[in-house]
Amino acid sequence: MVYNAPDVITQRKNLVAACEMGSTGTLVHPTLGELTVSVTESGLRMTESAESGRVFEFTLTVIESGLKFFAVTNSTKSATAVGQNWLRTYTTMLAKYVSMVRGEIRSVVQGIRIRIIRQTADQWIGMVTRSVDDVPPPPPPTPEELQQQAEYEKRQLLDTARVKIDIYQDAVDLDMATDAEKSALTAWRKYRVLLNRVDCATAPDIQWPEQPK
Repeated sequence: MVYNAPDVITQRKNLVAACEMGSTGTLVHPTLGELTVSVTESGLRMTESAESGRVFEFTLTVIESGLKFFAVTNSTKSATAVGQNWLRTYTTMLAKYVSMVRGEIRSVVQGIRIRIIRQTADQWIGMVTRSVDDVPPPPPPTPEELQQQAEYEKRQLLDTARVKIDIYQDAVDLDMATDAEKSALTAWRKYRVLLNRVDCATAPDIQWPEQPK
């Protein structure tokens, strides 16, 4: 995206106004999803540089102030990006670490050093296994968290139904629909009505309607 000078000034003013100390807003994190956050004191810092072609940079420090659970987002596009970015970040970090370890092992000559490495690896594996076993199970989700998770699932299912209905409706509107497509349209519309009636406040005791085949 390209901004002209007035646009940059406007964007900067908007950023400062939106990040006043104590203000609360929604942050779509690339791996954690949609978070409710508050800006800390001196949480926004901006710098400009003429050496690199007047680069404008900002650092934003926030504190999560909403429910503490793996966040979700009601934006299908954002939710997909979050899932992809989380997996990309995790796999990249893991691949770099594995590559580093393999490189170190290859640089070691055969013999006693290999045995030491194997013994050390076994000790680390045992320590990690014991540490994981000692971690207490997470507390059960609160009713608020269960409701938010159900609302997220409901939004996802409604998005799926909308796509199906749009496809079949196009075929009907263009007088191109087969009998099977007409039946499918009716089935998906009934499903969407039932799905829309689901009360997420009753989570986890929700009877989700069955999707059409």
